[in-house]
Amino acid sequence: HDKTWGLWNIEQKKEILLQEGHEAAIFTLAFQNDGALIATGDLNGVGRVWDLRTGRCVLNLLGHVKRILSMSFLPNAYQLASGSDDNTIRIWDLRRKNSVYSIPAHHKLISDIRCEPTEGKFMVTASDAGVCKVWNTRDL
Repeated sequence: HDKTWGLWNIEQKKEILLQEGHEAAIFTLAFQNDGALIATGDLNGVGRVWDLRTGRCVLNLLGHVKRILSMSFLPNAYQLASGSDDNTIRIWDLRRKNSVYSIPAHHKLISDIRCEPTEGKFMVTASDAGVCKVWNTRDL
């Protein structure tokens, strides 16, 4: 748990980016669909969005009160969903630079979150209680 994440060139078997910036171990990450950004979530409930072209953190995601366990970009490329041990989903708007929705989604921690990759109409969440829910993102 060294609180870093790295990007590797698999063909060359070489690390091309090593990033620091979290104060707790990173538990999850997600790539934006065009590969320009990556989001990371840590065990303190802090998320960060990184620009892979510069290697810099471009946005801090503060709002979850427990561990961020899963993240997924919506296909519009400017919204990001995060699921947490605080039983909530947050939808982040990267243009507005804040959380636009906080949804009390499950009664137990949210272990996974995935957004439908083409139109982004649906989002699926899974909880530690063994429950999956399908959300219509147009209703958010």
